[in-house]
Amino acid sequence: MQPFYQPREVDLQIGVLTREFTFPPHLHAHVELAHAFSGPLVMWIDGTEWELQQGDTGIAFSHCAHAYQGGGEGLMLIFPPEISLDYGRVLRTGRCMHPVLRARDAHKDIPAMMRAVLVENQNARSKTALRAYIQVILARLIPALNPEKDSGEGERGLLYDVMRYLGEHFDQPLTLDALSRALGVSKYHLSHLFSERLGMNFRSYLNALRVERARLLLTSTASPITQICYECGFENQRTFNRAFLAACGITPTRYRESGGR
Repeated sequence: MQPFYQPREVDLQIGVLTREFTFPPHLHAHVELAHAFSGPLVMWIDGTEWELQQGDTGIAFSHCAHAYQGGGEGLMLIFPPEISLDYGRVLRTGRCMHPVLRARDAHKDIPAMMRAVLVENQNARSKTALRAYIQVILARLIPALNPEKDSGEGERGLLYDVMRYLGEHFDQPLTLDALSRALGVSKYHLSHLFSERLGMNFRSYLNALRVERARLLLTSTASPITQICYECGFENQRTFNRAFLAACGITPTRYRESGGR
């Protein structure tokens, strides 16, 4: 199955993984980390299936396709690579041949910090504390995994620049030619990047970003749908309705009426 791009609306997301939890292959600019409280927690990372037993930790670096197939219970952390001053670059452009750290090889700080994250997320949920816990986890995890410099670092770095630029400008009139000029890269190279790394063309990716923002505005504001259409970068209501229906299987009006369900 071709991975899809999943926009991230928040900087830090904490989630509890259950035995029934599954999620199809996807990728994003954030880092995704999973720790198994019980196993086997099945995680698919960059084309390989891994079984995480109790105490094991798996990580998908920025722009690395990953998925979950259930089976165990655990904790999921999703955060931007820039959360770490020490490992931000390797999290953004590196890769691991073996992205799972087994419990027997893990420093005792990792399970301790995972439990601390779980408790903090359930109670006070201080972002400062959560970020500090993640810093300790990364300090113990990354050196143990011994990540390599990605042989395709230039390609992955370009993908990161594309995602960042479009994330900042998706609400403006954009074309592949305009993106090419902004980044100083051939539009044919960019077209190949979209199809090979994201499994979609430029226009589909841009619409996905716009629809994701529209979904948020439809359920969190009382703004007229026509206004939301233009705020998200669509050129007219017809294009907006068509893109939204294709992505969500429902019209913007029905989506708002349903409360986003």
